[in-house]
Amino acid sequence: MRIVNETVDGTRYWKVEADSLYDLTSWLSATPRQRYDIDGSSTKTSASQSWDLGAGYEGALALARNGWEEGRDKLYHANAKLSNDSQRPELHYDVAGERPDVARYVAGDPRHMISHKRRDGHKPIITLVVNVTAAGMASADSMVNYGAALLSVIDTLENSGRRVEVIGGYITTSIGGAGKEVASITWMVKRAEDPVDLAALAFSLAHPAMSRRLGFAAMERMPWRLKGGSGYGNATHIPTAKDLIDPSNNVLVLKGAGEYTAGHAVNCATVQGAYKLAVKQINEAAGETVIEEED
Repeated sequence: MRIVNETVDGTRYWKVEADSLYDLTSWLSATPRQRYDIDGSSTKTSASQSWDLGAGYEGALALARNGWEEGRDKLYHANAKLSNDSQRPELHYDVAGERPDVARYVAGDPRHMISHKRRDGHKPIITLVVNVTAAGMASADSMVNYGAALLSVIDTLENSGRRVEVIGGYITTSIGGAGKEVASITWMVKRAEDPVDLAALAFSLAHPAMSRRLGFAAMERMPWRLKGGSGYGNATHIPTAKDLIDPSNNVLVLKGAGEYTAGHAVNCATVQGAYKLAVKQINEAAGETVIEEED
């Protein structure tokens, strides 16, 4: 864990950087809650399907450590709805892989594990930092759709010969604070050399409990209070590389599904709309066309 508390050009930052989601949950478990000026929503808000898919705080910790298996299947099937078939990687069957093929397993085929066969390339590594902060009105379905869109984006980039690193983030600012206070909690989801772990990616980037349980829990451990409004921050903040600790080259910071709440309800209502939003965010963050936008 790395923790930085600093003021730069008049903006106050609290930055937490974890090597993995397990590292982050271990820190949450070992660190007492410091702020009692907010209501403890990470643990006190009742679990419900619409709020956190019924996970609760302890359930969120378990999902963070073990992966979200149901979400893995949801992301895979939602991703299959996208029309970008020509840019998808070829499936490869072997005794080990990213996910099982149930029909092959039941038939007794030892090569029942599926992985994505990607092209080798020498293009620079792209680091995607995905902000999971979202207002309470954001639906769980919109978050799942955006997670599926990111899976397709990763497939597209890696199938073109690039290597992709994925970092999750709960990045927020004070409401009415004009960006003068920023809290940034990040964790590694996928290193460039690793295949996609769908169960881990699903929880980190597509499950509302990541933001509404573990993100909230991190904010309750802040050493100071964000100005005004909710003590958990502002979901409309557009994060940049300045919000990170020592950002690498080629880092693209994405607002994530949170843009769904900023008057763009159509964006993540479908997985196709979420894909267009993710591609738009990536190209805007890069300042160039990294992925061709579809009509």
